Amino acid sequence: MLTETAAVKLKPEVAKANLVAESLAQRLTECGFPTKRRVSGMGVMEDMKKWKENSEV
Repeated sequence: MLTETAAVKLKPEVAKANLVAESLAQRLTECGFPTKRRVSGMGVMEDMKKWKENSEV
């Protein structure tokens, strides 16, 4: 991945259980993948659009 970034979107019924998201973030960080919480939709689509544009060149 060019940005060395991944976005995880939980299903709405799972996303309501904040504990699941926090547990996942903690485990990923423990495995060497630092995590941070984003507001849904902020920046992800823009990053994907830029990546697609750059990969077509």
